[in-house]
Amino acid sequence: MALLRPNALVNGYNYSRPINSEHRRIKLSSKKTWPSILTKPEIAALLRAAEPTWLYPPVFIAVTTAMLHGELLGLHWSDIDFSSARLTVNRS
Repeated sequence: MALLRPNALVNGYNYSRPINSEHRRIKLSSKKTWPSILTKPEIAALLRAAEPTWLYPPVFIAVTTAMLHGELLGLHWSDIDFSSARLTVNRS
């Protein structure tokens, strides 16, 4: 299988590991797609929807900073200095 993989990639196919003795063949996309960016009204609606839940703090931080999702998931309350209004990213 390892010898076939480079040829498969050249021909536009990616062979994954077998699952339950079946081989899956996945066609690779030739064009890249970028995630869509939320508009200001969409961000406002998202914040309004999250406001009554425990999700509001992480959603607010996500839409107001340029943090990656791994950095958001690595945050601890100790990373926030409320007296100086600073957030420090220590983990990702």
